[in-house]
Amino acid sequence: AFPAVLLDAEARVEGNHKVRIDQGFEMGRPSRINLGFTVKGGHVVEATIGGTAVVVAEGVLHL
Repeated sequence: AFPAVLLDAEARVEGNHKVRIDQGFEMGRPSRINLGFTVKGGHVVEATIGGTAVVVAEGVLHL
């Protein structure tokens, strides 16, 4: 969803785009989000997300 929001804000520039988001540093819980997306024909055709984070909790989810 985030690449689509960025794409609406941009001029739908063709090609590969990368965005880095740094957050949580002042709280002592730093994380870095690396977002990439590719625009072809005015549409997002590929999106990737990755990054680093600090573990603040662990658990098991039973469904």
